[in-house]
Amino acid sequence: MKNFLLLISVFLVQFSFAQKDNIEKYLSENWGVNKDVAKIEEVKYSPGMTSGKFEPKETKIYTFKNGKLISLETQYSKDKVIETFEYNTQGKPVRYTYITTGTDKASENISTFIYNKNGKLSEIKPSNPRFHWQYKYQYKSDGTPSVIEIFDEGKLSNKNIITSYNDEKNYTYINENYSTNDGKKVFELKESRVNGQRPMRKDAWVEGKDQFGNVIRIRENNAVFGKYYYSRKLTYNNGEITGSTEYNPYFSEGINATVEKTPENINPKNRYKTRLNTEGKFSVIDEKGNAISDYSKSFISPNRTDFLFLDPNNGEAALIENATPSENFVEMKPYNCPSKMYIVINTDYKFIIFENGKQVDTSNMKISQDINNLVVSENNIPKYFIPNFDKLTFLKFYPLSILAL
Repeated sequence: MKNFLLLISVFLVQFSFAQKDNIEKYLSENWGVNKDVAKIEEVKYSPGMTSGKFEPKETKIYTFKNGKLISLETQYSKDKVIETFEYNTQGKPVRYTYITTGTDKASENISTFIYNKNGKLSEIKPSNPRFHWQYKYQYKSDGTPSVIEIFDEGKLSNKNIITSYNDEKNYTYINENYSTNDGKKVFELKESRVNGQRPMRKDAWVEGKDQFGNVIRIRENNAVFGKYYYSRKLTYNNGEITGSTEYNPYFSEGINATVEKTPENINPKNRYKTRLNTEGKFSVIDEKGNAISDYSKSFISPNRTDFLFLDPNNGEAALIENATPSENFVEMKPYNCPSKMYIVINTDYKFIIFENGKQVDTSNMKISQDINNLVVSENNIPKYFIPNFDKLTFLKFYPLSILAL
């Protein structure tokens, strides 16, 4: 029982820390995006109290400039919280403001970033220590951080002892937690920051990214509060938009993009050309003009006009659709997908699936459509999907994405 209570205590402390440390998260990377992103619009979804369906819980709007967070507006059901950062000419934060448009004015705060004579951050001092933490920084002789102390109403709450340091986005540390009642250490955990974020267990936190590697989907499994989904719309400095704030639990861990926009298809290992002869057979050559002789992992669609070529030497996939007999070779489009799985659906809605060039057993699988996605379930558990599935074209090869479970 004692160990169980300690585990709950550890979780609640971590949750509390997560709610109060936005002041340290002023880099774009802290929020899962790079410096090319100008704005994040994010909606958090949770199960409704009566409907049981996922409904919007809160909305956030992040604005960035030169890879730095300028403002973060959080809209709750009634109140809005606005957090802003100000920077000096060197791009270092100097002021953090936390205000609310609701009735909870007691939590409002202005924190000041204080630097030592060497230009290193030495303290973040809040005007309202009751609701906002104070940070103090210590450094080694070479100028790298060694200890970060965090105070709650003037009492030591956490001490981060840095064990290895690459830069402000990448380091490891031991997080020591202290009781603010008696000052005794409660526990310690080994933690790290990787590219500005604290790594999470995959069963607790999974991210889906756009073609540029920026986070547009998140699924959180919270041990106490249940499951949440986060949907993001990103606006880039050049005006390009990716993602959406609409509820959609179907995404893959890693890159989520149309086939032609995934990295492995923008820069494939090889490119191929093909031609269909009058006997209904396809021939393939690579980008150097070398003839391919091994088609053991390749497939011709039942309509006999679509050909999915899988190179047995390097695993590359390429596709030609609506081919007609010709003496000339034509370009095939790169058609790689991380799962290496493709589905073909017949006019009677029966389907076949290929994985790494082999047909798989689909006797325990079924297909359905949900929120504009074609979903493939195995033993009644959703496992794979096709995103943005507006209209089914029979007898075509579709790449399957692995659902982030």
